[in-house]
Amino acid sequence: MSDGVLDGDGSHEGAVDVEGDGGAEGDRPGSRPVLAVVSCLLFLPGGLVALLFTHRAGRRWERGDRVGAERASRTARNVALWSIVTGVATVVLTVVLFVAATPAMAQEPAAAAASPLIYLGGAFGSGLVIIGAAYGIGKIGSSAVESMARQPEVAGNVNTAMIIAAALIEGVTFFALIVCLVG
Repeated sequence: MSDGVLDGDGSHEGAVDVEGDGGAEGDRPGSRPVLAVVSCLLFLPGGLVALLFTHRAGRRWERGDRVGAERASRTARNVALWSIVTGVATVVLTVVLFVAATPAMAQEPAAAAASPLIYLGGAFGSGLVIIGAAYGIGKIGSSAVESMARQPEVAGNVNTAMIIAAALIEGVTFFALIVCLVG
């Protein structure tokens, strides 16, 4: 099977995994869950995708699919790094904008608002945003549970898609709440 030549990783060139257990434990591709969690803290949508691929890498490794596990691990690493770069860029841009806006905020306020009811607009907008997000996430959950009940064999895929969609709705909701409450 092998002529004794070792690859760069120490395994025999052309060796085939006969047992189907995916190889030795030391050969397991790094799934980098810490990197995925850090990317969640900086950029939630990308971090959730990185966590998803980290989980997929582990599942594929357990099934003995070494190539699939390595591919999922690579994808998890790339998405996590992309998320971290995006999150850091967002933080830097936010700090720059706040520093640039400081002189404008230090000016004397203009004449008082015509009506104190103007401040209720943010509260009303926040309420609408929360109601819309709750309806959307509830609808996603309801449809996912129905789908899993009809086809239990695709429950993993449906669950993953549901979590990603709910996370995206949650991210947009947070952004809209900030706009409503700050504006």
